[in-house]
Amino acid sequence: MRGRISAATDKPKDRKKVLIRLWGDLFQHKWMIAAALLLTFVSNLLALLGPLLSGLAIDYIGVGPGEANFPMVFWYCGLMLVFYIVSSGLSYILSVLMVKLSQKIVYQMRKDLFDKLIELPVRFFATLRAVQASYSQWVGSVSLAEPEGQVSAPFSNI
Repeated sequence: MRGRISAATDKPKDRKKVLIRLWGDLFQHKWMIAAALLLTFVSNLLALLGPLLSGLAIDYIGVGPGEANFPMVFWYCGLMLVFYIVSSGLSYILSVLMVKLSQKIVYQMRKDLFDKLIELPVRFFATLRAVQASYSQWVGSVSLAEPEGQVSAPFSNI
C-alpha cells in the first residue's frame, strides 16, 4: 500500500459513468475503429478461405494415375497463395492502425488529465504529501493502455 493514496480510489465509484466517458473518447476515433473492424473481418475471411482452396486443389489432383488436372491445381494453389499474402498484408496494416489508435487515445487521456491538473488550485497540491502528488501515480492507469515496449517520460506527449 505504500505510495498509494488509498485502496478505495482504485475502483471507480460509478462504472456506468466511466464507461460512457471512455466510449466518448473512443467515439472520437470511430472511423479508425470501423477500419480496424473491417480489416479484421476481411483478413480473417481471406485466411479462412485458404483451407477451402486447398481442398479444391486436392479434388483436382484426382485418385487414379493420369487424372490430375494440373492447370486447375496450380490455379487454386496460386489463388491460395495470393489470399494468404493479402491476408498477411491486411493483418500488418491492422496492427499499425491499432498502435496509432491506442497512441492517440492515450495521448488524449493524458492531455485531459494534464488539463484537469492545471485547473486545480495550488492549495490542492500544498495539502498533499510529496508521494501523493506524483504525476506517475495519477497516470498509472493511462500508462497501462500504452503498447508494449513503448517508453515515455512524464508530460512528453503533451
